[in-house]
Amino acid sequence: MLNVFNVTKNSLGTQCCLLSIVFFVREAGAHESILVHEINALTQWSAKFTTSLPSPLVSVFQTQLSSTKSTSAVRAAYVNCMTAAFNGL
Repeated sequence: MLNVFNVTKNSLGTQCCLLSIVFFVREAGAHESILVHEINALTQWSAKFTTSLPSPLVSVFQTQLSSTKSTSAVRAAYVNCMTAAFNGL
């Protein structure tokens, strides 16, 4: 369970991003619309980072954008997520 008391916005965002990354790894064969929906939720959390991005999030961007198994909708969702994440820095 996530303890949300006495935490900063960056640490809470980091925890949520890490939970999303666990979902991506576990549900690698999930339906495209489920992945796009989860990436859109990750986009909202990624936009809250103001100082730095968690390294697992950056590695997910690198691996998923270069993956040949990702569809164009999933890649577009990742690009949107990257734009939101790097725009706040």
